[in-house]
Amino acid sequence: MAIPSSEPSGAGGHVGDAGNPVGKISLRQSYSVEKPENYFIPMDKREARQLLEEFVAGLKSRSYQEWQSLIGEPAVVEKQGPSGVAYQIEWEAFYDSPAGGDIRVMVSIDDGSLAGSIFPITTSLLISPEGKLL
Repeated sequence: MAIPSSEPSGAGGHVGDAGNPVGKISLRQSYSVEKPENYFIPMDKREARQLLEEFVAGLKSRSYQEWQSLIGEPAVVEKQGPSGVAYQIEWEAFYDSPAGGDIRVMVSIDDGSLAGSIFPITTSLLISPEGKLL
């Protein structure tokens, strides 16, 4: 994988670990980060978990047939926490067993920070064909 560079390799007088000249790396040139000042701040796990639990409570009212129609259709919403931080909640339904069996709904939340996007908080629901939460 090539590392984006603002100058050709060897320019700028920088030397890598092996003693080879390397170019300067410019993350701003190659990557877009909406809120760079918040990108490395750890996610407030307590706030995120509270939002996730509230959101999942609403999902529990859906029927097995509703979830069946949503299989393979991932969805994302953005919710604002009490602190003003915007969180992304993503969910997707899929068969946990052969088609027509139990449906698992995976739900995750993150705040867009580096740590949050690598290690989102997740939970899941398991719904039987009879519509019972397992």
